[in-house]
Amino acid sequence: MVRDILLKIGLEEKEAKIYEAALESGPETVQKIARKAGITRTSTYIHIKSLMQQGLMSKSVRDKHTYFSAEPPENLFRLVETRKKEAQRFSFELKKEIPRLRILYETSADRPNVRVFEGREGLKTMIDDLLKSKIASLEEFT
Repeated sequence: MVRDILLKIGLEEKEAKIYEAALESGPETVQKIARKAGITRTSTYIHIKSLMQQGLMSKSVRDKHTYFSAEPPENLFRLVETRKKEAQRFSFELKKEIPRLRILYETSADRPNVRVFEGREGLKTMIDDLLKSKIASLEEFT
């Protein structure tokens, strides 16, 4: 259940397992976190580094040993907000590029006349295309 929400907000499978294990165990060595998460120690190091960059884990040194711990779960909101801002930025950039992409699309001579749509997104695309073609047809007569 916890892992599902971590995956939905964008963590990778192994990152989610490691963060969940670290939440449960408190400050621990990589070896113990890896064992609890069911991931190899070397892979755990890589993913802990990523989690640290995302502000979800931290490290401390005590008695010549390095311990890693999960940061408070509230930091997940910051991660979601960061990803939301990135998505908005990408959306803005995409809007600027649509005219160029449209030109590339329209210059291709071999467009299929029959297309297959699947699922909810396919249905939305089909309705969108249908409405656009109806509007275009109406504009030809006016």
